Parts: sequence; C-alpha cells; structure tokens
Amino acid sequence: MITLRQLRYLASLARHRHFGRAAAECAVTQPALSMQIRELEREIDAELVERRPGEVVLTDTGLDVAQRAEQILAATRDLVDFARHREVLDGSLKLGIIPTLAPYVLPRVLPRLQAKIDAENPGMRISITEYEGGGWNHIAGTIAEADYLGIFGVQSVFAASFWPPSGTYEYAMAGFRAYRGFDGASAIFGDTSLQATSSNVASVMVYASADSTTPGHYVFIAINRSTTLQVTAINGVSLSGIATLYQMTATSASGQNPIRPVLVGTQAASGNSLKVTLPALSVTTIDVK
Repeated sequence: MITLRQLRYLASLARHRHFGRAAAECAVTQPALSMQIRELEREIDAELVERRPGEVVLTDTGLDVAQRAEQILAATRDLVDFARHREVLDGSLKLGIIPTLAPYVLPRVLPRLQAKIDAENPGMRISITEYEGGGWNHIAGTIAEADYLGIFGVQSVFAASFWPPSGTYEYAMAGFRAYRGFDGASAIFGDTSLQATSSNVASVMVYASADSTTPGHYVFIAINRSTTLQVTAINGVSLSGIATLYQMTATSASGQNPIRPVLVGTQAASGNSLKVTLPALSVTTIDVK
C-alpha cells in the first residue's frame, strides 16, 4: 500500500535531488528515507530514482510520480485545513507515530488530546495508523508491541493499525499474545482498564484490567524494559486470590513457533500491592483470581 509518508519523501527528494537534504527536511534519517523510497518503487513496480555517486536523478516515471505526489499532498493539506475549521468535528482522528518516540510521547500527548476532544468535539474518536515498534526478530519487538497495546488501552484509543514489515515479525506478534490467549487457550486481558503503577516506573511499566463479568478477576501486564532483573511492587488495585504468572523472555522465546507466554508459577495475592520478580527484557502477564 502506498502511504502519504512515502509520497512526502519522494516529493522532498525531487525538490532537493539529494538524500541527505531530503531526509533533513523530513526529519528522518537518510536510511529511513531511502528505505521508504524503495518500498514505494516496489509498490509501483517501477524505478523512480537513479542512484549515482554524488547525485540523485529521477527517472521519467519518478518525475511523473513526484508531480502527482505533490498534488496528492496538497489535496491532503486542504482536507486537513477544512476539517480543522469546521464548527463541529466527528468521526475518527488518525495519528501517525514515529516508532522510536511513540512509547514516550504518546502517554503525554494522548490524554491532553482526548481531554480537548471530550470538551469540544465529543463525537470524535482517536485511531492510530501505521504504527510499529521494530525489533521484529528480537525480544525488544515483543516489549515494544506489548507497551503499545497497553498505552492504547489506557488512553482509550478507538483503533490502531499494526503496520508489519515485508519479512518475519513473530516477536512483535508475541506482544499481542501477552493480552490474548496468554494461557495457551482463551484467557484474555480484562475489558475494563484500571490505573496501576509499579514501584520502579523508570524500568517497569504496568497495565491493569478488570473483568466486568467476574468480580475480583484482574489481569496485569508488567513490562521490564531494562537489561537487569527487577523486583517490583504493583500498586493501585485491591487483590485477593492466586496470581498466575506467564512470561516471555529472550530465553523462553528461543525455539518457539509461535512465540507465546510460558507459565512460570503462582503466588498468593492479597492487599493493595503485589510484589513480582521480572527477568531482564521481559513481558509478564499476571492473572489474578
């Protein structure tokens, strides 16, 4: 699928005739811009750019596509301007996310954006398109995907479109399994988001949920982003029962196909705090009931 990002990169390259300057204008790295141009060439099935030492020359097709890209981008800007100046907005607001920044920026941006929408345009809903966290063949991909899904849930994002690469991305898909089917069967993250925190927020993120049909049933996702083992306390929810822990680490994922959480044990859960041990670079699903 051709994206506006690819068209924007091509239009910039056509203006500058230089990958470095085009990348600077688009606020991306040169390899990232070059990769998207190649993806566009694959989608169109035509060579758009002749890559020569010290210069960039667009082919005849490349010039035609760049001209059309400028027209499409101009029409898109007109559409955005029209939407911004309507008295009442409804429908879905779609955001594009830079993978390296999204886990850090979204938790700050989305609450403010949602509050603004609720106050002035309550008919609108936020959806996110073309998000991805990289790390396709590494446990980092699992951590990034689980983190994204947790953020989307906490911030009440209506929909988000995972944008996979052309190759393998099993580690990223494993992030979904932290929330659905984590017991190897039909267990799922709850349908009601709760506020919960870890005692070490610099290294560990926690996402919490309740099951509206089963009082006292809670599911937590604890993500250790650090490269060292972390012992953390999950706070904010009153618990009573048995906590069953399922984990994904680089070690547990090795040799798995598909990659999925592994049962690592149980422990008693009571009171307003639950202390858990999280391996380095891991995603742990905690099912309390």
